[in-house]
Amino acid sequence: MGTHQALDTSSPSQSELQAWRTNALNTLLNTIAVGALLPILYVIYNALQAPSQQLTGALIFVGCYLLIIVLAIFRSLGTSARVWVAVLIAYAAGTLAFMRGGLAGDGRVYILALPVMTFVLIGVKSGLATTMLSMAIYITFLLLAHFGEMDKMLVFRSNPTDLAEWTDAGLNVAMMLAPISILLWRFIRFHEKTLDAERAATQQLAESSTRLRRQAQEQEETTRLLAERSEALSIAAEVSQQLAALTNEQELIDRFVGLIGERFRLYHVGIFLPDAQRKSLVLRAASSEGGRQMIQEKYQLATNAREPVAQAAQNPAAASAATRVIQAMPQLPKSQWRVALPLQAGQDLLAVLDIHSSSAQPPAQEQIGVLRTLADQLTVGLQNARLFAQTQASLEELTGVYRSMTADAWQQFIRAQPGINRYQAGGLQLPEQAWQTLFAQAKAEGQSVSARGAQGAEAQHLLAVPIKLRGIPIGAIGFHRPEQAGEWQPDEIALAERVAERAGIALENVRLVEDARQRAAREQLLSMVTARVRSGLTLEQVLNNTAREVGQAMNAARVAVQLHLPDEQNPLS
Repeated sequence: MGTHQALDTSSPSQSELQAWRTNALNTLLNTIAVGALLPILYVIYNALQAPSQQLTGALIFVGCYLLIIVLAIFRSLGTSARVWVAVLIAYAAGTLAFMRGGLAGDGRVYILALPVMTFVLIGVKSGLATTMLSMAIYITFLLLAHFGEMDKMLVFRSNPTDLAEWTDAGLNVAMMLAPISILLWRFIRFHEKTLDAERAATQQLAESSTRLRRQAQEQEETTRLLAERSEALSIAAEVSQQLAALTNEQELIDRFVGLIGERFRLYHVGIFLPDAQRKSLVLRAASSEGGRQMIQEKYQLATNAREPVAQAAQNPAAASAATRVIQAMPQLPKSQWRVALPLQAGQDLLAVLDIHSSSAQPPAQEQIGVLRTLADQLTVGLQNARLFAQTQASLEELTGVYRSMTADAWQQFIRAQPGINRYQAGGLQLPEQAWQTLFAQAKAEGQSVSARGAQGAEAQHLLAVPIKLRGIPIGAIGFHRPEQAGEWQPDEIALAERVAERAGIALENVRLVEDARQRAAREQLLSMVTARVRSGLTLEQVLNNTAREVGQAMNAARVAVQLHLPDEQNPLS
């Protein structure tokens, strides 16, 4: 690039245009250098034939041609500088043509063609400048002609018709027409390629914009799906958390359908449970008003019915897809889509989850997947609830057995120890009837009981605290104090109850130790009796030892042992 910049480089395509202009200038200068050689030789030949008329012009044309060759060879001068030198050379030739031929000469061709070349090779500003220069040259010669100065300059005054003159003039026209035609041809081709490139870029940009729009839509859809999935997972976590603490089966399924219907904004959610004979599916829980009406009507389905719920119960592996509702139930008139999800533990069908949607669009597979996961969690919850109910029943049965056994054991223990069924510390005596009534009330209610009594003329505050062993009353502790000491306070009662609790444990330990001691004594006595019975060597000695030792062990006054012979009809009798 030269130091002179006449281009507007604000557009990104200007670099390509400048490269094209440089290439076009090189091609143009090379073409002129080669193509103008014959015309220059012709001009030299004419100058030699008429030196007085043609020599000066010939020298000027030869000088201009040599400068064109220099510009074609030395390309480091820069495109703009080389174009301006070439244009000025051409203007010099045009001026000379005006001076030699006037209006009949080739000057007008130059001042017309050179602005076009400048517009193409440099730019708009330079083209306008050369246009003004052409007009200035024309006006200058117009004034010279008006004041009579052109008569001194003109070499050709006539309008020639011979071949030589026309050939000479035609060479000048051809020297300007050929470069302009080449420039315009290449300039048009350049703009066509530029336009094609712009169209391709525009199309590529449109395609890129379409791809970006599609990607944005896909991203938006992905974001929406992620948001829905995150919301669904959050809802699933919330439902699982709220259902985790429920152990009652009916409460569990009622809470489940309510949460699912509310959180997922479903029209209806119901749960069918199989009856005892496994022949019908009974609606046991519903989230909608219509569903609760169906429960009141004891709505049920046969397991072999052609309903989605029954079909899901028949073939659990194939149930998960949404089914279009052809004819809605009278209680659920807005149902559009229906999904039935079986709740199965192994081969055992626990329930069927019935989901209704009032939307015109079917439920998304992601939502059905989340509901399937929640249904699996409900399956575990139902198993846990039923196992808990069975455990509770077994525990209550064991508790009843334990209470009965503990009560019997303590009754036997008290009977065996008649002197320890009541113990008293302190010298102040109260009527037996007052204590017995208070103790009976505390034992029956299973909690502490306070009352007012009297010792002679003095009033007393009484307190009876039951001694319980794992909830089973085995006795009571009675407290009393004078009225001036005040009533029994809650913290005092709590302290007494803790003491009674520790006392119950200690008493049970004593009973167990005593029971173990008695059992050990019985085992020892049994071993001793067995050893003495076995010490006999004859039948009579064994029978005598047996009667004697058993009688002593049982504290019996008389013991008889009798042997029976087998009956012939019944040898085992």
